[in-house]
This record gives sequence, C-alpha cells and structure tokens, in this order.
Amino acid sequence: MNNISNLHSMDLIVASVFIIIYGIRLGYQAYLRRQREEGSKKGNWSELLLVIVPKNILVIITVYLLAIGIPRTPIFWIGWLIFLVGIIIRMIALKQIGSMYSTNVEIRHQHKLICTGIYSLVRHPLYLAYFVDTFGVILFLQKIYFYPILILTFWGLKIRLRNEERELINFFGNVYKEYSLKVPALNIFKNILARK
Repeated sequence: MNNISNLHSMDLIVASVFIIIYGIRLGYQAYLRRQREEGSKKGNWSELLLVIVPKNILVIITVYLLAIGIPRTPIFWIGWLIFLVGIIIRMIALKQIGSMYSTNVEIRHQHKLICTGIYSLVRHPLYLAYFVDTFGVILFLQKIYFYPILILTFWGLKIRLRNEERELINFFGNVYKEYSLKVPALNIFKNILARK
C-alpha cells in the first residue's frame, strides 16, 4: 500500500512540475505582451485552430495523464528532456525579442530585425521551440494517438512561418532577404554544424 501511495505522490509531483514549467512559459509570454505597443492586430483563425487550440488541449490532457501516472520509461525521460530543451529555447528567444513579442504575425513601427544570439542560429526560434516542446510532450506521453497533434502543429507553423516571412520581407526588404540566405528558418543544426 505504501508503494502505491508513493507512486501516486510522485505522479502528482511530476504533474505539478509540468504545470509550473508551462506556467512560467505562459506567464513570461503574457508579461511581454503587456510590454508591447498598443493596437496589435488580431490573429489568423487558421493559425489558432491548427497551432494554439490543439496544443492547449494537449497540455490539459498531459496534466491529467501525468497526475494519474505515466510509465517512467527511457522514452518518458527523453521526452521530458526534449520538452525542457524546447522551453529553454523559447525562454532565450523571448528574452531576446522582448517587447516585440506577439502571439500574432505583425510588424510594429519600432520593429528591429534581431540577427544576434539565438537569432543568429535560426530565424524563428519561437516556432522551433513550440514544435520541439510539443514533440517532447507527445513523446513522454507515450501514446501514439497524440502524434496527429504534431502534424497539425507543424502544418499551422508552416502557414504562420510563410505569413511572417512575407511580412518581414515587406518591412525589411533586402536586409531580411540577405539574413534569410545566411540563417535557416527552423533547422538550428544546419547553422551550428556550418560554424564548426
């Protein structure tokens, strides 16, 4: 009986750690959104339906499944590590982008092109982080029926990426085109390996 209650307590601890980590991520994003200029535009419904809604449903299901217990296999721990890497990439990128962060694809009057730090390795580290942390969660859940969420996320990010690239080229012109020739959109490994 004691082993069963300890296992259940550990499940609740793991679920709580997930909630805290994800809460910090969302809290920091909310803080940055409050720092930005007023008058931001509304988001695209296709992005909302393909990216944000499935991810939020996944997060709610994840908390429940972690609380009731998921086998702590090597896949579970690898998934947790991948999830944490995604969160770390996101926090680094958010810190660097600061008040220019938006949940929508939009360019503001005082917008600056960031080409240093993590943005020197990948043009869209927030999208990379979103995909990586989603993949990590799906991996540690160890349920194959969650993989379609990864496909929806990738598809939604692809739509969003195309829209953002167009906005950035319109605003920054040749400067952004040159940057995009040097720095990959999402493949961070391509640029890291090229530097060695």
